[in-house]
Order: sequence, then C-alpha cells, then structure tokens
Amino acid sequence: MLSLAILMGAYMLTIKKEIPQLKEKAINKRAKKKLKEIVIHEKWCKACGICVDICPKHVLEMDFLVAKVVRPDDCILCGRCEMACPDFCIQVITDDESNQAAG
Repeated sequence: MLSLAILMGAYMLTIKKEIPQLKEKAINKRAKKKLKEIVIHEKWCKACGICVDICPKHVLEMDFLVAKVVRPDDCILCGRCEMACPDFCIQVITDDESNQAAG
C-alpha cells in the first residue's frame, strides 16, 4: 500500500509540473493565429441572432435582418459564432488557415 501511495504521489507531482507547460503551449498556439476575416454569407442568414448572443466579445450585431461584423479587432478566434450558426453562414478565417489552403 505504501508503494502505491508513493507512486500516486510521484504521478501527481508529474502532472502538476506538466499542466503549466500544456497551458503555455495552448496560449502560444492561439497567439500564432491572426484573424484574416469573418465571412458572413448574408443570403443564408435567417437573422436568428444566435451568433450575436453567443459572441463573448460582441463582435457581431444584427443589422436589419442580417448579422454584421462590427468589431473585428475584438475577435478572439473562439469560433463560437461559426459553430452555433444553424445555417452555416459564418466562417472565421485566420492567416494560419489561409496559408494552409494556399500551400
């Protein structure tokens, strides 16, 4: 039993050391992405407003029955608007994605 406790303690210490490294990798990966544009296919938009409501930075607003990008510099690239849109009319395009498509 004692050896199991020692192993579990060593395992927990290893995990505690790795968590900050994993967080740093995630932050660095996100920092490498830069917003190129947010595309809204206006013909597909049914003005449900889900994208406007779900955006944590209020990048989108409703403008006469269609969603519009009003603060693109505030976008944090979370992709919530893109995932929540029931009509698939939003695309968040980053420099990273556009480079992969070209290459």
